[in-house]
Amino acid sequence: VVARYMPGSKQLEPGSFLYVERAESTPPNWKARTPEAGDLSAAGAETSGSKVTTKRIPVLLLSAQAIQYLSYTYSALHRKPRLDRHVISVHAKQVPIVLASSSPRRRELLERAGVVFEVVVSPVEEIHDESMKLHVLCETNAALKAAAVAMVRPEATVIGADTLVFIDDVPLGKPLNMEEARAMLRRLSGRVHQVCTGVCLIQPGGERRLFHEITEVTFQELDEELIEDYLSRVNPLDKAGSYGIQECGELIISGISGSYENVMGLPVDKVIQALR
Repeated sequence: VVARYMPGSKQLEPGSFLYVERAESTPPNWKARTPEAGDLSAAGAETSGSKVTTKRIPVLLLSAQAIQYLSYTYSALHRKPRLDRHVISVHAKQVPIVLASSSPRRRELLERAGVVFEVVVSPVEEIHDESMKLHVLCETNAALKAAAVAMVRPEATVIGADTLVFIDDVPLGKPLNMEEARAMLRRLSGRVHQVCTGVCLIQPGGERRLFHEITEVTFQELDEELIEDYLSRVNPLDKAGSYGIQECGELIISGISGSYENVMGLPVDKVIQALR
């Protein structure tokens, strides 16, 4: 509506607030008003003689990137579960499923997909070797986590996962403190980076399946004020790269290419396929 009927509004920047007034005439008469400047422009039919009803609608202008990000986020979080909840309580071999992770985001993703599972937290410490390729490092950590839990639950299918942020071929894990979190966000500012999640499924008997998913994430330019604002809303210390796409991600992220759920911590579609 704004672009088609009110050319004068093109002078406004994303983030501007205005009102759209629509007179219920035929054809409709549109006007845009800002709280400060008043009438911006008008187009449509002239209304004279007859009484018309006017609706006043508040509008916040968003950039195309912001609209794309919000649309993708909404569709990812509100789509229907892929499976009936009873389908994967056990898989084809009648074996229980165990998630070797304390991550609340991975639990949420599996529950939303209809998987019934147990959680046994792996005691393994992740390795951090910058000489390893990103997917190899993530798959290796995932295998270590799954193997430790498989030793105490040999009758189950165990899912291990590890998610890392990579920029300039350097892995960014969870920050040790808030100052390191700030440094990570400064490094990601205004750039494209990769998020890789490695997954290991260990079946009873020791058979392993290793796979990974990579998503590209683009950050907005972050100044110190925005970084502090984000950190005041989100705990970065349990998140690779010091951020979570599902927690106020719209403040710092301008776009993604690939799986949204992978950035959250688990490529659920691939996990479901492997369980089948």
